[in-house]
Amino acid sequence: MKTKYLMGTAVGGLMEMPDWRFDPPFDIIEADSVKDAVREYNKKHNCSYFYGCPMCEITSDGECVGIDISTSRQMCEDILKDLIGEK
Repeated sequence: MKTKYLMGTAVGGLMEMPDWRFDPPFDIIEADSVKDAVREYNKKHNCSYFYGCPMCEITSDGECVGIDISTSRQMCEDILKDLIGEK
């Protein structure tokens, strides 16, 4: 069964930008594994320096779970609402 992931570009880890954060483009990727989701996101968005990373998983009822330490539940929920068109 495929899992939906809220994905963003993970940026940071550099001397001038040591802290990690997520930047656009944000996307919902449905895949069999995290590895497959990352591969699909990177291909779709032509990532070549910073790469895609799952911000969280999206349950069948639209809840954000397994939230990455570099983001927050509120950020994930706000991005998800924007992506699916809820206001």
